[in-house]
Amino acid sequence: MPVEMTILENQYDEQSLSDSDIDMDMEEEHDYTEFPKKLVHSGVDLINDWEQHNLASEGEFYLDALEELPEQEEAEEEQDKERVIMHDLHSPIASNFPNFSQKNYVSVFEGLALSTILEEVYLQLEILGHSFPGQIVTPEESDFLTYDERFSSEVEDKDLDYMPRLKNFKNPFVIDETQIGTPEERMAKKLQKDRAFLQELLRLARKEIDESRTFESLKDNVTREDGRRHEEITLMEREKNAVMAVTKMRQKIVDFKAQMKRDEHKRLEMINHLKDQLHEAKQQGKQDARYTRAWYEARNAHNFAELSHRTEIAQLRNKALEVDMTRDKLAHSNIQSWYDLIFEETQQRLDKWKTKFEDDMEIIDKKIRDQNDVIRAQQSLMESLNNTIAERMVELGPWEEEKDAERHNKADYFRLYYNARKIQRWWRSYMTRHNLYKKKKGKKGKKD
Repeated sequence: MPVEMTILENQYDEQSLSDSDIDMDMEEEHDYTEFPKKLVHSGVDLINDWEQHNLASEGEFYLDALEELPEQEEAEEEQDKERVIMHDLHSPIASNFPNFSQKNYVSVFEGLALSTILEEVYLQLEILGHSFPGQIVTPEESDFLTYDERFSSEVEDKDLDYMPRLKNFKNPFVIDETQIGTPEERMAKKLQKDRAFLQELLRLARKEIDESRTFESLKDNVTREDGRRHEEITLMEREKNAVMAVTKMRQKIVDFKAQMKRDEHKRLEMINHLKDQLHEAKQQGKQDARYTRAWYEARNAHNFAELSHRTEIAQLRNKALEVDMTRDKLAHSNIQSWYDLIFEETQQRLDKWKTKFEDDMEIIDKKIRDQNDVIRAQQSLMESLNNTIAERMVELGPWEEEKDAERHNKADYFRLYYNARKIQRWWRSYMTRHNLYKKKKGKKGKKD
């Protein structure tokens, strides 16, 4: 069913912002299968808002152009206005989402997260398609990836009537190469991502070969990336062909209007020439009915030609709108495939996280069991050591008592010895002070 939306529906209150903040902390518990679906719904809302805004802008340009038509084309102006409004309300992208509802709106932060994920996925899709020598996108070829130059510089310089100006219109689903950096920087980034992808692929292959002696994951990853590359090349070719078709149609319109202006200029010159001749004839009194008849015939021919040219321009403009609708349908299919790819990769990443968590838990449980075994062994060893020490203490009790007795006897002996030495020193000092020592008298006599 058609989706009726306005720009004001995209306003969010503070409660919705606070309730829908994204918390990607892996330590907390989350429902990982619900988050990608929520992002897809937010992407649908952003796409509908973008489409309505751009279509409304196109309608304003068409209305501004139609206001310059003469009064005889007011009916055509009302028809164009109704057609633009109906195209806005029944857009091909909005009509392909029958399950849309207002409750699927999410916060601005989740919309920004979705845009970031889309950019990362798009850059990942460019790995095999743009990194190899035969698939490098040059700055000249990157012009087909943008919608900035909807008209040539010649058309923009000329103030053509009834020409909608879409200079500021951009396709948000195609990366603007001019906003990323120089070609060397972009190539360096792509090569760095390719190197990281190949390193991860080699690591997984080595791990699988070491564990199971197979390399099925290497085959699967290479096959998947090859499929992505072919799919990306196909999408780029379709987008390129669509843009080239629109460009050719625009160029045809420009050439046709230029030819119309040249013919109109010639007719105006002829009319002015006839007017001058008629004025001269009136002044000179030589008025002739054939000049008046020729002037009326030229004016009628000019009006008829102008009306036919405007009709043909309106037909070409309708054809261009049909081409734009076809391009929008193609963009919708591309977006849907991108959403499927995002959901698939997110599910695979969640499966890897769950598998890794289970493996880590098994390793931790094994370490805990081993540590418990070591603790129990140490406890048994400590118990045996305590028992041995108690037995040795019982055995060494008499020996310790005997050694203590010997130490006490030796201490008593040395105490008596030190006291005797003190008394002896006192006695010697006393005898020396009182000069009580008897001098030994030697034998007097002559020496032989």
